Amino acid sequence: MKSWQVVMNILRLFFSFYGRISRAKYWTGWAVSYAVIAAAMASWAFLPSSDAVSGAVGLICLTCVFTLIPIAVKRLHDLDITGWWVAVFVTVYAFAMAPPRSYGDIAGERRLVNCCRMARKQERGPERQSARTCSRLSEHDRLINL
Repeated sequence: MKSWQVVMNILRLFFSFYGRISRAKYWTGWAVSYAVIAAAMASWAFLPSSDAVSGAVGLICLTCVFTLIPIAVKRLHDLDITGWWVAVFVTVYAFAMAPPRSYGDIAGERRLVNCCRMARKQERGPERQSARTCSRLSEHDRLINL
């Protein structure tokens, strides 16, 4: 086999969604991807930190993770299952790993504001109340204001 054919077979393994692959090629693709990720992370750990190094390592790791998708699709094709199940899995995983909503818990923020107001009022008085009492007071005020 010529060298350009070897390169084409490797590129086809990692970047093509068409065809089928055996278990050996499947596990070889996963092993190569994770070896590249491990090497990139090790170089990131031992090289002096800079934005260029961090960006390059992040790009390498992201590329390796995305090369696992065509490998999984082709293995599913070999099992006579549609490759779209990988898209379903990736979508569910992306939503599961998404950060929580940015606007936060509005009711919790109101309780915190009420607690801070009560604490400021108590600081002016002769005694200070504990945070637990302050939260009880804010809950009591919230129930009264309903």
